[in-house]
Amino acid sequence: MVGRLITRVTVASLSDAPLACILQTCYDLHGEVHPEFDRVTSRLDDPALRALAAGLLLPIEQPP
Repeated sequence: MVGRLITRVTVASLSDAPLACILQTCYDLHGEVHPEFDRVTSRLDDPALRALAAGLLLPIEQPP
């Protein structure tokens, strides 16, 4: 998915700083190795960013 996003979504286009940081980490890793979740979170120093990244893996609830 990162390979598709990297050409369409710039980090600067995100106004939310924590999400921009997570996206930048994914982009950085994409150039090195496959950016698996564990690799992304291991590069995030801030526990709040790691928690936010973990929350992004949760399913989106469908409305009733």
